[in-house]
Amino acid sequence: MATGQLVLAMAAKRIAFGGAGLVLISSAVLNKWLWVGIALYIFATALWLYILSFVPLRYAYPIAATSIALAPLFEGFITGDFPAPKYWLGLSAILFGVGVVTSR
Repeated sequence: MATGQLVLAMAAKRIAFGGAGLVLISSAVLNKWLWVGIALYIFATALWLYILSFVPLRYAYPIAATSIALAPLFEGFITGDFPAPKYWLGLSAILFGVGVVTSR
């Protein structure tokens, strides 16, 4: 999921949202990053469905929640612009809360 988010963010920066209808549509349809992002989302959804076939949602959901930490971390490695420590502190609190709620 995190990789899909990064690829879709790259796609969004290359789509001509300020252009006329045909320019907008063609810039989206011809955007290779958009298609890669969609493919990644299809794969992630199929994997998620497989996981949910044998793991209860309350235990599987923390797996999905890791993407909120992985996406900014991956983006930081790509761009060199990491979120501030305050961001990581808040994110840690959220992930800790998800862990507490879903633990047995």
